[in-house]
Amino acid sequence: MGDVNIRVLTPHDGPLYKSVRLNSLKDSPDSFGSTYEQEAALSDTEWQTRLDLEFRELDALPLIAELAGHAVGLAWGVIHEPDTKTAHIYQMWISPSRRGIATLC
Repeated sequence: MGDVNIRVLTPHDGPLYKSVRLNSLKDSPDSFGSTYEQEAALSDTEWQTRLDLEFRELDALPLIAELAGHAVGLAWGVIHEPDTKTAHIYQMWISPSRRGIATLC
């Protein structure tokens, strides 16, 4: 099955984030507060800026899951002031080809 690599997305990952996010919106349009059409219209700069957490003054953790060099999952954790003890999960998505597959350690 291979090892899944989970890492934090950075502004340099704008094209990867765009690809995975748009795939998630196409696959599960009723699961998100945005639409494929809205987000497909964003510029490359806007995708990069979304991942510039320092610029946006956002306490967040955008994660990508990769398997064999291919993005298979996405999730964002965000902490909103003033409740710094609670993280909210956004944009959680797993590729349909990987759903229901578990690996044993």
